[in-house]
Amino acid sequence: AAGGTVLLDHAEARALGGEGEVPQTSAELHALEAMHHKLSLYRWLNIRFGDTRFPQRPEATLLARDVEAKMKAGLEALTQRNMRQRTKFHRHVAELTAGMSNPELERALVRRGARLGSRSVMVNRLAKILAREAEEKEGMSDGGTDGEGEEADGEAVVRRQPTKQRVLNE
Repeated sequence: AAGGTVLLDHAEARALGGEGEVPQTSAELHALEAMHHKLSLYRWLNIRFGDTRFPQRPEATLLARDVEAKMKAGLEALTQRNMRQRTKFHRHVAELTAGMSNPELERALVRRGARLGSRSVMVNRLAKILAREAEEKEGMSDGGTDGEGEEADGEAVVRRQPTKQRVLNE
């Protein structure tokens, strides 16, 4: 690069990936966000100090656009995956509660300290409680280090689906 300036180091270039690759984890999205921040700063420095010190503004602009497109695609993909996981879990809870009488459902909620309501409200409340319980159990089993937030939460919910007997007994 002219003037000894390098826009991206090797790790950042790898994080950018190839054409059409979409980030699969929040960590990859965070790496892209940091890269975008660095490119924005480079462009600002170019405006502030001129082309002699920061000559690669056109390249930085093109890279920033690529990073923005990858971030957008990654956010859309992660959102879709999380929605599918939550839908799968809620479908499982609906199947689980379909055979439960209202009194059984009410007992399961009362044991967990939840308020009662219409059947659909109670099923939704039970689903939220079961998801939270699954997250807590998953957090305890892996030492409580849940660094990725949503992604790990969604996976924990799907892996730890409750059984009807466990719902009634807990």
